[in-house]
Amino acid sequence: MEVECSHHLFRCLMPHMEKPTEGCLHDKADPAILHNFKYVESACCGAGRLNAEILCNATANLCMNRKEYLFWDLYHVTQTASQLAAVMLYDGPPRFVTPITFRQLAEDN
Repeated sequence: MEVECSHHLFRCLMPHMEKPTEGCLHDKADPAILHNFKYVESACCGAGRLNAEILCNATANLCMNRKEYLFWDLYHVTQTASQLAAVMLYDGPPRFVTPITFRQLAEDN
């Protein structure tokens, strides 16, 4: 029963979860948001075109400064990008956090 309820809840919420992700991914191309990154298309660690065709491994290409990259490898963002996302979720605009921000939730008395 519990698993069935969870599955139903997930199916109901899934369409709503896709929209914020699309908006967030779309905004990655916005230079105002990504001004700290020198490389937003290629990965810091990997191989192939844009270092994004082969996973990061012992023989892969490795960048000199991971803070300049949005992506660590073909699947993961860098720590710097994760920190930016955390700030957006904590106190970002309504298109990312609604009806209130995590900051407002934490400060609610």
